[in-house]
Amino acid sequence: MPTFVGDAYAELERAGPIVDELGHDQWLVTHNEDRHLAEVRRALDRIVEAFG
Repeated sequence: MPTFVGDAYAELERAGPIVDELGHDQWLVTHNEDRHLAEVRRALDRIVEAFG
């Protein structure tokens, strides 16, 4: 489970240290025209909320 997900739940406890070698950037891309579609906009907004 990604640490950002686990960290959002106080009842979860990390079993070990973060392994830096497993971390990497993630990119989410969409076509410019599609980002205005309601279902795409909604998904993008929810992803932004999740990452705060």
